[in-house]
Amino acid sequence: MPRPLVLLLALAFFVSCCSDSTDPAGPWLRFDGGVEPLPMLGGAPFAIGARTRVLLVRRGRTASLSIRVVRAEGFTSPIEIRTSGLPPQIVARNWEIDDPVAPVLIALRAGPEVPEGDVPFVVQARAEGWQRSIRVVLRVVQ
Repeated sequence: MPRPLVLLLALAFFVSCCSDSTDPAGPWLRFDGGVEPLPMLGGAPFAIGARTRVLLVRRGRTASLSIRVVRAEGFTSPIEIRTSGLPPQIVARNWEIDDPVAPVLIALRAGPEVPEGDVPFVVQARAEGWQRSIRVVLRVVQ
């Protein structure tokens, strides 16, 4: 099999295994294990990834979610990072990032009254009318 065809098939397999096709913002690619999000997907000049899809937090404690934004070459605008879909008992801070390579740690504080269980939420990155998002689950434990 010719090498370009093998590479194309490998890329197609990677995207199908690592993407979340139900995400309206486009495929979701994790970057753990050295795999980087692809900024070309969906036409946006940046992509967003998270170290994990499920984050554990104890009631009354804080957990940190590592987010990384990868920019297309030449895209230097600030990118706003925010969460949505969290109940009022869980607090997260919004961010604006200028650094093209630094990861963002989103601190998620779970109040003592948060019920145990899974809390799905969305992390959004916005800049210049573009938006990319990923879904994450915060698993609250005793």
